[in-house]
Amino acid sequence: MAEGFFGRVFGSSKAPAPVPPTPLPPRARQASRVCGGWSDVEVAGESYHRDAIAGLFASWGRPAGGVTMRTAELAPEPGNRYDRNAVRVIVDGKLVGYVPAEDAPAVGREIKRLPPGDVGMTPVRIWATNDDGTWRARVTLAFSGQTEAERDFAGERAAEREVAVRYETSRKVGMVRGQWWGNHRQAIAELKRQNRLDEALALLRECTGAAVRVSTALDEAPDPWPTDQAAVVLRKMKDSAGELRVLEDYATACGSFPLPDKIAERLNRARIAVGPGGAD
Repeated sequence: MAEGFFGRVFGSSKAPAPVPPTPLPPRARQASRVCGGWSDVEVAGESYHRDAIAGLFASWGRPAGGVTMRTAELAPEPGNRYDRNAVRVIVDGKLVGYVPAEDAPAVGREIKRLPPGDVGMTPVRIWATNDDGTWRARVTLAFSGQTEAERDFAGERAAEREVAVRYETSRKVGMVRGQWWGNHRQAIAELKRQNRLDEALALLRECTGAAVRVSTALDEAPDPWPTDQAAVVLRKMKDSAGELRVLEDYATACGSFPLPDKIAERLNRARIAVGPGGAD
């Protein structure tokens, strides 16, 4: 496996677009935040509201789940048969759970302090997934105000599959002497240290070819490392024409992709050194 390859692939992943903020309840005269600055509290009973949570994530365009920051309404439920202090947690009009029984009295008192007609609101962090067809969720009342990055699990899984496909594709064409071409860097460095330049150059040419094959398979610019190192070796061997050839070959392989600055500088110097007529 090549660290450069994986760096490029993972680095290209895009974060999901933020979900639009929760609209205020239509019945609310005004929404007021409650319990600000308190410690975060984990909502109770999410497992009883899986369908509601699944529906929410479907409406947000995340059918496989994810992580999102929303706004929840905290609604006292004094008629609750099990706990007259019960406080419902409602997101986008759907019940997703209750404030834990041990916290409900204090939260309820905060809500009662609001002006008549106001609705108690608080940020809420929702994690949910349906890996095996059963939705699991964790809803946290973010009283502290802490937030978490938005995530779209379907998008992440698609990106992981893309990484796997790209890796397998590159592995098939990027092998040199039985292993990934990038794994030869240490061997090349050792050959250079021992001044075994012919052997280093031969291995570098194979690695350059593999890097070009990978770039063609993945539709990207070739990794410049083997070309750069080959140019260094050829300069040490005082083969200016050979240096120019490998650099021009790399420029050709890049096609419409821009040349790395280092390669472009080497190419310009090599052209000046060789003069009119080039490396022919």
